[in-house]
This record gives sequence, structure tokens and C-alpha cells, in this order.
Amino acid sequence: MGYELYEVIYHGLQDRSLKDHTIYQLSEEIFHRFYMLCRKKDIHIPYELYQDVKYEIMDEVQKFYRIKTYGFFNIKRYQE
Repeated sequence: MGYELYEVIYHGLQDRSLKDHTIYQLSEEIFHRFYMLCRKKDIHIPYELYQDVKYEIMDEVQKFYRIKTYGFFNIKRYQE
């Protein structure tokens, strides 16, 4: 599922509907998309681990965001 996560992150960064989101909102939305992809593939995150997994993935999204948008003021400028 690691490759799929990076695909979801990359497509989230390219999604024009997310251009006005803060980095936290963006990482939450991308996590939600990844979570729905997991559910579609019948992969479930145990309730006890959900928050830990969520914050770990959101952290990964934020790291990826910072790498991809380095030199741009915000995601809106990155997408232009």
C-alpha cells in the first residue's frame, strides 16, 4: 500500500479543488482519500490504531508536500 499512498498524495497535490487548503486541511483530505482507497480494497485499520495511523500518514503527506512545493509560497502557486 506504500506506492498507493504516494499516488494519492501526488494526485492530491495536483487537485485544483484543494488549492486553498492549509497544509493541515490538505493532509487530512489526502488521508481521507487514502483511507477510502483502503476500504475499497477491503483493508481495514483497527480502531485502536486509527489515530496513530492517521497522524503518521498526515505527517508523511506534510513531508511530501514540503519537498514537492519547495520554493513556492503555497500550493496555489505550485499548481500554476
